[in-house]
Amino acid sequence: MIIEGFLLLTIAAGVKSITCPTGQQQCGSNACYDPTTQGCSSSNSTIKCINSCNGTCYSNSQYCYNNTLVCNNGEAVCNVKSYVFSYFPTNLTCYNSSQSICSNNTLCYPQYSCGTQCLLDYNSVCVNNRTICTGFYFWSYYYANNVNLCGPQQICYDNTTSVCLNGTTVCPGLNGRLCGATCYNPNSQTCTNGTIRCINSCNGTCYSNSQYCYNNTQVCNNGEAVCNVKSYLFSYFPTNLTCYNSSQLVCSNNRLCYPQYSCGTQCLADTNSVCVNNRTICTGFNFWSYYYTNNVNLCGPQQVCYDNTTSVCLGVNGTVCPVGNQLCAGICYNPQSQYCIGDNNSVYCLSNPSSSSCLYTSTTTLVPTATIDPTTTIATTTPVVVSGSCCAVQNCTRNSDCCQRGSVECQCYRQNQADAYGSCSNLYVTPPCGNSCPVQSRCKEDSDCCRCQCAEVRFTDTDGGLYIKKQCAPR
Repeated sequence: MIIEGFLLLTIAAGVKSITCPTGQQQCGSNACYDPTTQGCSSSNSTIKCINSCNGTCYSNSQYCYNNTLVCNNGEAVCNVKSYVFSYFPTNLTCYNSSQSICSNNTLCYPQYSCGTQCLLDYNSVCVNNRTICTGFYFWSYYYANNVNLCGPQQICYDNTTSVCLNGTTVCPGLNGRLCGATCYNPNSQTCTNGTIRCINSCNGTCYSNSQYCYNNTQVCNNGEAVCNVKSYLFSYFPTNLTCYNSSQLVCSNNRLCYPQYSCGTQCLADTNSVCVNNRTICTGFNFWSYYYTNNVNLCGPQQVCYDNTTSVCLGVNGTVCPVGNQLCAGICYNPQSQYCIGDNNSVYCLSNPSSSSCLYTSTTTLVPTATIDPTTTIATTTPVVVSGSCCAVQNCTRNSDCCQRGSVECQCYRQNQADAYGSCSNLYVTPPCGNSCPVQSRCKEDSDCCRCQCAEVRFTDTDGGLYIKKQCAPR
């Protein structure tokens, strides 16, 4: 018993176990095989194909085509050399004949076939699942079955633009007729004794009484205008004399356009222009950037174009400045880095008032001092600046007379609104009104009330009348 147990242990120890991929089994000590296409010998030492197709193993549910390709039983083989509507590998390809069609070395799905044939290009359609008609764009007729066959010769025609007469002839126009064996249009032609004549002629082209001849060159419908199109931008139009409906299109400068690409009676000249108020064309603004947002405005009497998200229009004369800027007698300045002294018509820098140029806090570019037109007059009194203190300014009339340096915030403060001039004060350091508000002081703006606010006070007198006045009040 001891020896028997030893022999069994030795045999078990001599067989190695390996992990095979899903669907495969172990053959011997170090090999895996697919039991659907291969077999393992009884000695667990040899793997052989159940069937071989030029070295490729295949199962009994498959077959070998021409010793080259393995396909499932029931599948056919197509030698694909080209494809149109759907991609297939250009090679020998197995396919299910109930789901695909193979013809002329092309494999296709039934919706792109005609009977047992594949459509060869996009410019062909199938009629009655039997006849391929060329010259008809596939996608234009995919959802509308408008192509018919005429007569024994099976002539293809579009039944929305042509008619089949006498079962033999296709004539253009839904009202087309035959004059003998020749088609004619009764709206613009007559047939007499087999002879066709024009009702009206435009240099040899027949036209009806509901049309007119332009310059002996172009026939248009009554009510249509003519545009000599030489170029197009947003929408394609033939570059030639073109009839158009003036209620639907605009023609200007040899260009035809839809109203959304026009400005009044003019077509936009390029994609770098927009229309404002249906009257003014502003250049330098990308059309598509402003197509859905009406952010371009006009400024002042000169109608200067500007983007209201980046610029503002200031003053009665209309000066366009960057957002956040103010005017100093017609000159834009940035109150965050500059200040305006009206009487000498100059803008100065907060960081260095004595310099002729200053450094913006948001850029490293030196900006020269802006000088106002000397002919411009401003009704203000010259502020007197006492050196050594930013807020030590006397005789100010507005906040811009008070220089602002760094985090110091000064304003022109009047103790009484009736005062002609005020003095510049840093309200966060030494407010002239102390910690309380001069509540008896009349005011117009909050800046007249130091650290208080200019509020409306409503009261009723003894006669029942309502009175409203403004005075400084706590915030």
